[in-house]
Amino acid sequence: MQCSRSSYLTLTNIVLVAVMLLLASPSYSQEYSGHLSLQQQLDRIEELDSSSPKEALKLAQALERQYPNNKEVIIWLSRLYAQFSNVDEALIYANRATQFKLTPTEQMHVQMGFAIYYYFKVDKPNTFKHIDLAVKAAMLSESATNIVRALSFRSSIYSSFNLTHQAMEDISTIYESIDFVTEPDVLSSFYNALCAVYLLTNQFEGAVEAQLKSIEFMTPTQNQQQLSVLHYNLADIYWQMDDFDAALKSYSDSLEFSKNSGDTVGESYAYMGQGKSHLKQGNYQQALNPLKKAESFFSNTDDTVNIVETNSHLAQIYLNLRQFSEAKAALEK
Repeated sequence: MQCSRSSYLTLTNIVLVAVMLLLASPSYSQEYSGHLSLQQQLDRIEELDSSSPKEALKLAQALERQYPNNKEVIIWLSRLYAQFSNVDEALIYANRATQFKLTPTEQMHVQMGFAIYYYFKVDKPNTFKHIDLAVKAAMLSESATNIVRALSFRSSIYSSFNLTHQAMEDISTIYESIDFVTEPDVLSSFYNALCAVYLLTNQFEGAVEAQLKSIEFMTPTQNQQQLSVLHYNLADIYWQMDDFDAALKSYSDSLEFSKNSGDTVGESYAYMGQGKSHLKQGNYQQALNPLKKAESFFSNTDDTVNIVETNSHLAQIYLNLRQFSEAKAALEK
């Protein structure tokens, strides 16, 4: 989970992407299936998960057609669908995974999937139930990487519910294992969790430093999806600090990474960020186009919060431009 964009993210550094676009993309089955063993293809999914989760999902979907009852494939589908916020589909595979005998690491990932589902369904008791089970499984695995991953995950959840003490306790526990972790995505997740704690305690400079560190660890992976989210969150922090020039730069970076990864939701959030930053600066004409692009996307969703927000911003712009009929139309949407 990222430190500030909770309405957009899942809890494991994930963005909501148009899953139908992924399903319509060419399958990896022809590229890999005829040449690599099942284990080699599973290893390939793990590699892609860090750098290109969209491609990892396509390969996992192809493998399921060949191996519909394979435990590892089912777990990967649960994890990958969750990464793209397709939580209902992720839940189906998480439930299927529970029919197998799972290792502690596998149990951790499955329980994190359940927690993501219940978080999106705003079911706080079940969210905590399953994230606690994920942490327990991580501890049983005795893997520093798993422990840091799960505790960062839980700390971020605590932060999203404004449970500062609990979030800080998990951060403190992470420091006992962090020196043994080398995976850049896990280290990036830790710094996102740290960022969230800084934001909870209104330490914005610390939040910026933590988010920049998260970006530093993620950049070598070239994971366009995650980099989009990281830069968006950095922009949001700058926006809260009233540093709108820095916010605009980071929103633009987020937009570029979103386009590279095919993340239309990320593009829409970045456009909204650009628009509201220009609006804060009184640059009404510059604010208009990005906000219209954001509104065009959100109007075709059931995301009432963002529909209202974008139209409210547009109405304010039109009023300042003395385009009263357009302002009235935006307010009526």
